[in-house]
Amino acid sequence: MPFPRIMARTNRYWANPVVRGLSRTALPLMSIHHVGRVSGKPYKTPVWAFGRGDRLLIPLTYGPGTDWMQNVLAAGGCETIFHGQKLHVSPVEIVYGEPRTQPLPRAVQAALELIKVREYLLIDVTRLQDAG
Repeated sequence: MPFPRIMARTNRYWANPVVRGLSRTALPLMSIHHVGRVSGKPYKTPVWAFGRGDRLLIPLTYGPGTDWMQNVLAAGGCETIFHGQKLHVSPVEIVYGEPRTQPLPRAVQAALELIKVREYLLIDVTRLQDAG
């Protein structure tokens, strides 16, 4: 079972503001810029992302029902900052599997195994410009 929802709420107010600042330069963090599908309010959510050519794999540490993912799916995509580059991303599919079967660093596979993550978002990326 991925992290419980109460942890997501706690992270939203305490950890995410710190991690967002790191996501412009710290790897493998990516900042997802999305708009609330109900509120219309802009959000920035930090996630782990790992490159696979012109695609990125995002472990869904809170499962596929998170607000950020529902917002991205409803909008058909979003903008991100990854490796200092501004990107447009489009969801491709949710993929399932054991962490050891995913193209991820071994340490990440081990961490995801501990919290029993089995769902990942596969996205297409289009480079927009250097993030400044």
